[in-house]
Amino acid sequence: MHPEAQGRASVPSSVTDRDLYREIIRNWMHHSRWREKLFTGYLIVLGALAVAYYAASSNNSRVAHLVWVVPATGAFVAVIFFLVDYRIEEVLHALAREGAELEPRPGVFADRPTTILTHRWLLRSVYVVTGLALAALLVNDVCRTKCW
Repeated sequence: MHPEAQGRASVPSSVTDRDLYREIIRNWMHHSRWREKLFTGYLIVLGALAVAYYAASSNNSRVAHLVWVVPATGAFVAVIFFLVDYRIEEVLHALAREGAELEPRPGVFADRPTTILTHRWLLRSVYVVTGLALAALLVNDVCRTKCW
């Protein structure tokens, strides 16, 4: 018998629904934590951009003519964070669908209450509003410094 085949022989040939459900919950929690970390990281990046913008736009700054780079970077970062959050949410919904099919009733996934004000709405609102605000600041800075 081949050495790799010997190692595989000890692995169970089937996965129970209970094991699969545990794995779904573990993955759902993992991605939920990453979503929290993503939002925290976004707030940190916004804070760093605010400090950079303040420093670059001061009267005695040697890079005042490049102040437009900060909101341009911020608007780009907002789009990236929005897209990553979108992908994480897709994964969470796929896991929730699979988990709802496996769980007994009442369950964690199938019996979630529906609300109008969801995490998706709140997080995406923050990404969109700050991204648009940074884009408006970019337009303002470009028009003010007449870089064109």
